Amino acid sequence: MRGLRFITRRDLRPVEVAFLHPRSRGIDAFKRFFGCPVRFAQPRYAVSFARLQLDIPIATADHRLLAVLTGYCQEVLADRQPVSSGLRHEVERVLMNLMPRGEVGTKAVARELGVSVRTLSRRLKDGGASFLGILDELRADLAKKYLGDKSLSLAEVAYLLGYADASAFSHAFRRWTGKTPNQMR
Repeated sequence: MRGLRFITRRDLRPVEVAFLHPRSRGIDAFKRFFGCPVRFAQPRYAVSFARLQLDIPIATADHRLLAVLTGYCQEVLADRQPVSSGLRHEVERVLMNLMPRGEVGTKAVARELGVSVRTLSRRLKDGGASFLGILDELRADLAKKYLGDKSLSLAEVAYLLGYADASAFSHAFRRWTGKTPNQMR
């Protein structure tokens, strides 16, 4: 909530917040922080917002950077489309949207595609591919594009590719190319 309040520059108040774990004490502190009903021992974690709040723009948005990064993603997808099967191309497209959020797992991609994890894995295997292989190849291609843009720091590139930090990205990049990201630049 602090992050959402920071990037929107608004005192956002959800409609309701739900936590998976049980709690019987200190609930009022949660209610004060979130400014709404808070429920514990629920079937899943959830933060619910009013529909109007979902349209609030990000005050810190960088539209120039978004246009540049969208262009890079479209270039990589266009280069890959002729060699990608329909499902593989869809997985790559979904991954490009999820990577900056750090959601690079099969579960998140399967949810976006409206299939189960098992179905996704089976269909990819039938097409001669694996989820991790697709993710790795896509990250490698995007990393090379992103590193060509000197305005992006290594930490930003790592974030855009869904890595927790720059060192994890550097390790993967060395595995892909035999070079560090700085050497590639």
